[in-house]
Amino acid sequence: MLGIIEPEYAPIAAANHIVVPVGSSEWLTQALPGLTSGRELPPLHVHLALDTGMGRIGFRQVTALNEAIAVIRAHAAQVKVTGLFTHFSTADDPDPAYFKMQVTRFHEFLDALPERPRYVHVANSATSLWHAACDGNLVRFGVAMYGLNPSGRAIDATPYPLEPALTLTSTLSFVKQIEAGEAVSYGATYHAAKPEWIGTVPLGYADGWQRRLQGFHVLVNGTECEIVGRVCMDQFMIRLPGKVKTGTPVVLIGRSGDQEITLQDVADYAHTIHYEIACGLTERLPRVSVAPFPAQA
Repeated sequence: MLGIIEPEYAPIAAANHIVVPVGSSEWLTQALPGLTSGRELPPLHVHLALDTGMGRIGFRQVTALNEAIAVIRAHAAQVKVTGLFTHFSTADDPDPAYFKMQVTRFHEFLDALPERPRYVHVANSATSLWHAACDGNLVRFGVAMYGLNPSGRAIDATPYPLEPALTLTSTLSFVKQIEAGEAVSYGATYHAAKPEWIGTVPLGYADGWQRRLQGFHVLVNGTECEIVGRVCMDQFMIRLPGKVKTGTPVVLIGRSGDQEITLQDVADYAHTIHYEIACGLTERLPRVSVAPFPAQA
């Protein structure tokens, strides 16, 4: 786990060998009664969380960290430190000043420890791409596993090329022709300027295809097709170049013909980041894993 859990769940984490972060002495004092209640439990393995400038979770001063270590040493049978981590908030910023400040603070914490834990991890995708390991021995490789540039468009070039690993496709479930002046979807926000072929795609904001994507486009047979009318909960409509058969593939993210829609393109239109679009794709969407590259010996 990388987020703080409720202290009362500490016995469950210990019993199931789940490693959890500790970011305050208060959490330890609240968790210890459940770990020392007479039940035979393995020790709770913890990673010490350090707030070096992210402002999210973790110890903010060396003195506070030392107090927690003293509590842990006094209860060595119940709690065992196996890791230490922090998180860099500007690793993808062309200006390295704030990043360097966080690295300095991290080393102050590290130098104050009586012994180095087995695992030290500070590097997210951006850190692993543009910076040294900062004395860590694990990498929390995140969005770059999807072949996405962690900086979005802030830094165009990554040190090595990344291959997009996610596509999102659907099919046309219904196709019809409407007359000039006829409206499409909730609120009648779109009216046909002339007779138009309209296709329905069975996917919507309940699947993570955001309502704000009205006016964006998808790809059908290599052609950009505008999303017309408001995106519904589980359907949206597109303007087709002509009559197209139902069942025809619709590409929301990926390639069709010589055209491509990237996750970054979707995010740009939605005024957000590609992380949010990817995380917003809900469990309603079937996942299909493919292995495009042969296994390496």
